[in-house]
Amino acid sequence: MAKNNMKKTAFMAHSFEDDESVKKVINSFKNIFSCYFDIITGEEPSSDKSISEKIRNMIKKQEVFIGIITKRKNSEWNTSAWVLTEATIAVDFNKPILLLVEKDIKENDIGIIGKVREYIHFDPNDISECIPKVLKILNDMNKTSPENNLCFPYKFRAVINRITIYPDGRGIYDRRCVLEVLSDDFKKVTHGIGIGDDTPKTTVLQSWSNLKTTKISDRFTKDQCLFWRIFKPQNIILGEKDVLYEDEWKDKDVLKGFNFSFNFGKFPIGSIIEYSYGLSCKGMFPWIKRQMENGELYKEKTNKLSDWMEVRSEVDKLTIIIQFDHDYGLKGTPELRITMQEGEKVTHNYKFEKEDSLFYETYKVTMGRTTPGFKYVVEWKPEIL
Repeated sequence: MAKNNMKKTAFMAHSFEDDESVKKVINSFKNIFSCYFDIITGEEPSSDKSISEKIRNMIKKQEVFIGIITKRKNSEWNTSAWVLTEATIAVDFNKPILLLVEKDIKENDIGIIGKVREYIHFDPNDISECIPKVLKILNDMNKTSPENNLCFPYKFRAVINRITIYPDGRGIYDRRCVLEVLSDDFKKVTHGIGIGDDTPKTTVLQSWSNLKTTKISDRFTKDQCLFWRIFKPQNIILGEKDVLYEDEWKDKDVLKGFNFSFNFGKFPIGSIIEYSYGLSCKGMFPWIKRQMENGELYKEKTNKLSDWMEVRSEVDKLTIIIQFDHDYGLKGTPELRITMQEGEKVTHNYKFEKEDSLFYETYKVTMGRTTPGFKYVVEWKPEIL
């Protein structure tokens, strides 16, 4: 996840059990909350189960406390005692507290519950069900205590993720964002780009106005590049020095990437900024069946091509568009698969619908409000297979 200096900090307390199901739940929540906070975690407790002064100070320094209360293996509930103890410490420090409690754990078994602001039950087999409640509580916390502002200084009203594919395997990835300024603290917005074997060997973005595009369709550029483009307001002047390059990262799928920020500067609350960023590269999607069997989708063997995306903050309206040059030769209709960060499938009813387009065979799917913590995987099959 991208590190954003505008984020608040949160201490996240959880069990240190070796049980894989518990680890999976904790990692999933951590992925989601890291989109909103810089997460600080504790350490496995000492043999006497006491909380060290080091941990007490860590809780004191963070602005929010998040506790994940899970069942212990072979126990009715019996969660880690030190998670509740750490929550008590957070209460003593008057910290905003959010507890996530595994279903079937009884309320009267958790003495701290009566003192905390809110808690949410979750199903460890499908934590996605509790995410809307989590977001609502974060917003309620913000309304109750303005000094504990847990929200970003901006909001994505819409994100359009567009993939354009040509017969030679060339691809253009473009993410168009409509951002509303919510705070006087707003100055910049942070994004990330993944760099694979076939993507441009650079980590420097160029202005779209400096690239050569065809007169027939400005979607096509032969340049191997990373780019940005500003649509609104038209008087924005974003120079190369206003694109700030931050930390690099490497995820579990062995994809490398880097974070960057657009430093837009000060804007009045309510302002709308519309911009896009992306990349154009050769061989973005392989043709040889052997290449696909080596795995593009989470390293699985597959006879389909795929591409995936994720969002790092809430989006009011997410749209995914995949468009193929008319000479590409597509077999069937693209499909959408949604997963948690760890790869677990999420059931949904979204389907791509074909749209009329002069230059491309275009497919589009629009979703309502989306939250962090999910991957959106587009799969398709060319006629060559």
